[in-house]
Amino acid sequence: MSIRIVIATLCLLAHLPGMAQPPGVPVRTDEYPPQDALLAMQVSRGLMQAAAHAQARLRPADVETVQALVHTRDVTGALQSMRLVVDMHPARIADAFEAWRGSVHLLRGDDSRAREHQHAMRQLLTDARAVLPAQTRED
Repeated sequence: MSIRIVIATLCLLAHLPGMAQPPGVPVRTDEYPPQDALLAMQVSRGLMQAAAHAQARLRPADVETVQALVHTRDVTGALQSMRLVVDMHPARIADAFEAWRGSVHLLRGDDSRAREHQHAMRQLLTDARAVLPAQTRED
């Protein structure tokens, strides 16, 4: 089992430099020695999740909230915010779906939760398609 942890750690570290931090999340990696990269990553992830959930409480129907929740891999929260965008702000539907670019893999899986997420996304797509023709096109 320890070899799995080592492999997972190496995979995470390989992707760490390319990870983008959302704006407004204060992460100071200089506070952690190089050997504590995983600790710094956990602290950073926790701060990003806290910021995303705070944003979801304050502005649940914003595209920026969907982006923050997708970035922190909170699929359930992101889908709930997407539902609000589709229902309340039809002009921002395209921006909300754009937030999922590169993160659609989060919807994959064959467990009950993944199937619920897939069903919710299909329902969002169906509802968005019904609402979009009523929107005026920008020239």
